[in-house]
Amino acid sequence: MVAVRERPYVLDRLLDAIETKEPDAPAARGYEALLHALGVELDRAGAQDITVFETSDAFEVKYRSARDRDLVCTKYTKRDLLASSRSDEPQLLLRGRYADLLAAIGWEIDHYDAAMMLVEEVDGAISLSYHVRNHAAGPHWFKRWSYLNECAQQTMLRSAEVRRRPAPEPLSRHYLRLLG
Repeated sequence: MVAVRERPYVLDRLLDAIETKEPDAPAARGYEALLHALGVELDRAGAQDITVFETSDAFEVKYRSARDRDLVCTKYTKRDLLASSRSDEPQLLLRGRYADLLAAIGWEIDHYDAAMMLVEEVDGAISLSYHVRNHAAGPHWFKRWSYLNECAQQTMLRSAEVRRRPAPEPLSRHYLRLLG
């Protein structure tokens, strides 16, 4: 049986002292869908060594193209990403390195009601900087930072995979009597 963590892996240790929302509260802004759509675009472009900086209405992105090794700087508006995430293509089937990784990061950001993030990739490791609202202290934001090496990224991706799996069917009383 696979144990499912109730709290996200990466931000768990950093935010133990500051609970920003109830653990089972639904995500408000949909970073998971936005960042998945952004990851799909980056995977299609053959991006490497990405930097993603969030502004109020867009993501400024810099990456190195795997095809011609050029540095590419571009902007993806949140409106366009949201539209592409609602397109006819089933988004969960669009998988790739950045699609999966950024979606997992987006889930973590949503879960803790964080915003204004910066993602930088250097030699395969991810540096994640973001702001978290402390509802108990009023309208105050606190800046947090996390470093995701390859092992932490794989753990985050495994947790995301477990979350996407359908819940197992409960055993019927008949089978429980046979087992018990």
